[in-house]
Amino acid sequence: ALFCGFAVLVLQGLFGFHPILMSILAFAMFALLFYQMSRGAHFLFGAMSVVGLSIQLHFASYSATGLGLYPLIFSNFLAVTVSLVSAYIMHWLFPDVSARTPISRAAKDAA
Repeated sequence: ALFCGFAVLVLQGLFGFHPILMSILAFAMFALLFYQMSRGAHFLFGAMSVVGLSIQLHFASYSATGLGLYPLIFSNFLAVTVSLVSAYIMHWLFPDVSARTPISRAAKDAA
């Protein structure tokens, strides 16, 4: 949520009046996030950021109607915080009772 909020503030706030430059920067940002998704350890960060950033950039394009970017970013941060807290509470209330067995990975050839 912090990454998406910062990205929207920079992209829309600084480059909102330059649509071609903003489109190039948004493409680069999404390429970086898809690269993060392709790495195993950062898949969740990339996936959540792609969804959050696309929604926030879409709604930030309506900021000329008089509403600022800050309520949008704060509400998204609050939504992510509430979902993380509720997931933690559900994990605490309903813990895993048995250990999970790891999935065996398929062997890869040298090519």
